[in-house]
Amino acid sequence: MHILMIGPKENNSTDGVIIKGIKRLFERAYGKFTFSYRELRDHTEQRDSDFLVGEAFDLVAVCGTPWLWDSFQNSFKYRNALRCFELHPEAGKLFMGAGACLNLVDITSDILERPSEVQGMQIFRQATVIVRDPLAHYKLKKAGVVSYLLPCPAFFATGPAITPQKTSNVLIWQDPTQSISGESWKNTKALSDWADEVLEFIEEKQPEIYCARPDDMPMAERLGFKPVVLNTADETLDAVNTVGEVLSGRVHCAVPALAQGASVKLKPFDSRMLTLEAFRRSWSNAEHADAYQTVLQGLVHDGHTGVATRRGADRHS
Repeated sequence: MHILMIGPKENNSTDGVIIKGIKRLFERAYGKFTFSYRELRDHTEQRDSDFLVGEAFDLVAVCGTPWLWDSFQNSFKYRNALRCFELHPEAGKLFMGAGACLNLVDITSDILERPSEVQGMQIFRQATVIVRDPLAHYKLKKAGVVSYLLPCPAFFATGPAITPQKTSNVLIWQDPTQSISGESWKNTKALSDWADEVLEFIEEKQPEIYCARPDDMPMAERLGFKPVVLNTADETLDAVNTVGEVLSGRVHCAVPALAQGASVKLKPFDSRMLTLEAFRRSWSNAEHADAYQTVLQGLVHDGHTGVATRRGADRHS
């Protein structure tokens, strides 16, 4: 199995965690596999050469999330992914862990159901789609797109269960005004409440404090604390490798902590918080990994992969 994986920067401190989980799920489903990874940019149009045009792949896998937000079909990210699909017509197409990202007040709105957005769902109609939250599953279903609702691949980032090395409490700080949904948070009572919740957690739990991006730092310093910035996925996994209490502003930090048995609370900045709530009661069950394996192996059995394996190519990333 030779896979072209496209997504965010491969080893950053948040999306890198979900990518690690995806690789482990591929290994579980396919055994030995080879891959090439290419960044999928969301602020500029990419060249065809960015997507290894001319090389044969069995599968093009879109890694990470979010994928469904207000007018998503107008983004560079959408157009670049669609172009990548066009450049590899014989390869199977797969979304791993696609999710919705809507402001909390918009969850029940018609966003993602308007004609232009429904038309934009064409990219999902030509792929096998695994989603990580029930809102994404619901919106795709309304557009006539079949998807599989399974846990976020970040849950599998650590591989087989490992014994957490610490019992300390952990705070993953995020400044919500710097998030995708940032405009809806500026100068609001919700922002003040989040700051109060964080300060109370710090006072009562004495946690180790981290953040995933440098632009989270200024507000933290104004509130009187200084997080350690996580720079890689491995640093994130080490930070949340605990059975203590974890308060997180970021999904990809909360999910692996839950996998390790920590008591986790994910702050609901936007609809991404549904990623945790949908599976909190059942994520300890190995049936979810088996469900991924069934879907991924089904791509091969149903003939939805491309030419690389049939040619017997021996490639490496």
